[in-house]
Amino acid sequence: MSPTDLDLCRVKFSVKLDQISEKLSTKVQDAIRSIELTKLDKEFDFFVPQIYSAANLGNILKITPEIIAVTEELEEWISDNYSSFVNPKYGARLANHAVSYILRICPSYSVKEAKFRILCYYFIIGFIMDDWYDDNTKGEDDGYCSLELKKIQYFDLVSKEIGEMFEVKGFGGGTDEIDLNQLATKAMNTDMIKEQPFLVAIANSFEDIYAQSLEINDSMTLGTFWAPFKIDFLLTSESVRWSFTNARMGKLDSFCVDTYRYFKTKEAGFGNFINIITILESINLPQIIKCNPVFVRWLDMAEKFVGTMNDLLGLQKDLLYGEEDGIIMFKLRKGTSLNDAVDEELKLIGDYVKDYGELRTFILTEFGEKYVQVETFVDFVDSALHGSLYTFRDSIKYGMKDQIRVDYN
Repeated sequence: MSPTDLDLCRVKFSVKLDQISEKLSTKVQDAIRSIELTKLDKEFDFFVPQIYSAANLGNILKITPEIIAVTEELEEWISDNYSSFVNPKYGARLANHAVSYILRICPSYSVKEAKFRILCYYFIIGFIMDDWYDDNTKGEDDGYCSLELKKIQYFDLVSKEIGEMFEVKGFGGGTDEIDLNQLATKAMNTDMIKEQPFLVAIANSFEDIYAQSLEINDSMTLGTFWAPFKIDFLLTSESVRWSFTNARMGKLDSFCVDTYRYFKTKEAGFGNFINIITILESINLPQIIKCNPVFVRWLDMAEKFVGTMNDLLGLQKDLLYGEEDGIIMFKLRKGTSLNDAVDEELKLIGDYVKDYGELRTFILTEFGEKYVQVETFVDFVDSALHGSLYTFRDSIKYGMKDQIRVDYN
């Protein structure tokens, strides 16, 4: 099969509707119960990268002693770095989730590789921040000092600090580089870090993660590390801030679906993952590719895949834990039925699969021969998107162990 060709598989999934969280709003609970079913069964077509061929599939999905060992090592790493706020049960869940993710979205990485371990570290930090964002537990006072209102204050601080980081001399790949000690000193003196002890632990662990990243890419500096991250990090953090603030002000549902989808897509942080991969693989695509509208649209579509699949295959988790941040929940609050809301997202997936393949072919044909890193980059994106199907199935976070099946032709 040519590198420009992609086969299709059939993804079948089910969502149990007989147990839903009381934390869900009345509108959402009523929409779920009105369907008068205990289970929703759906399916869609998805593309298959070459690395996920039948010959490789068994090895990718096999649970080996090495996988168990690296999961246990990650649990120890979490305990060593974050025991002040992560209990053993939560730590085991984080380790399982990280290994499930990286095994599937980066199947070319061996669990014995440093790249695998480093990616797990980054993802664990992301999971912790995501769980903190989703935590709706109130503080000691149920009014002004609630955790939700404090989060709004923290997001404002994050926005301020990111803005200042953009202005730090040499912190963008320029000739006057700053060192890690300067950055650490600045970070530890921010109000945000001082007020949140768990952020101190995360900031402290970054020094070790960065040092391990340097062992893989010794040409990297702190400036070149930050340069590709700063835009995507800003997009992610500011999108989270926008959604969170508008939700707590009761304004979120006044926006149209497309506007809400834009912010939720950026929240998913796919661009941050891509930046880590380009660092670990020393990929540096030229501007003539990165600015090409076909490439821009293809990568934008990859981002949308991440968000849409999170809404569909993460729906079970949302129902169980009472999380209403997804597009499907947004539509339910606006009066769309559950079945229609899911079918609309499935229609998008179908459209995206077709267009993604066409745009991908153009990119590989137009640039693949002249720029050898293009195919490597495309392969990582393909694998990450397809592999996420198994992440939803295998990670204990989503509760979908026996509810997702992928049928290959």
